[in-house]
Amino acid sequence: MEAQVQFKLDDVIGHFVMLRDQKAACKADYEAKVAKLDEDMSVIQAWLLDKANREGADSFKTQHGTAFVTTKDFAGVANWDELFAFIEGTKAWQFLNHAVNKTAVKEYIEVHKVTPPGVNYRAIKEIQVRRK
Repeated sequence: MEAQVQFKLDDVIGHFVMLRDQKAACKADYEAKVAKLDEDMSVIQAWLLDKANREGADSFKTQHGTAFVTTKDFAGVANWDELFAFIEGTKAWQFLNHAVNKTAVKEYIEVHKVTPPGVNYRAIKEIQVRRK
């Protein structure tokens, strides 16, 4: 028969906090190193984009790789009332994403004790540890 190891709750939580601190330190070190690399790469990208703009070029091919100009698009809502009126008026529903607001779903469940029709909801319990 194997002897069961007895752990002290204080020791287990203390060890967890120590591991989390080590993880945070590793992450901070990693993020600082990556931030410096990102900064250096941004300087090079700016230089390459400026060169492409000055020369009217779309790409530069070298023995080490190819740099090329791309366009990234970003769209955000400036005024929901105005946008929604436009969507309703023109039936342009493609402007909306298929998602629900988690907070609104939780509030609905609290009031009605049931999930709104057509919504999948789940909550997972987990242990969190707070520093002393």
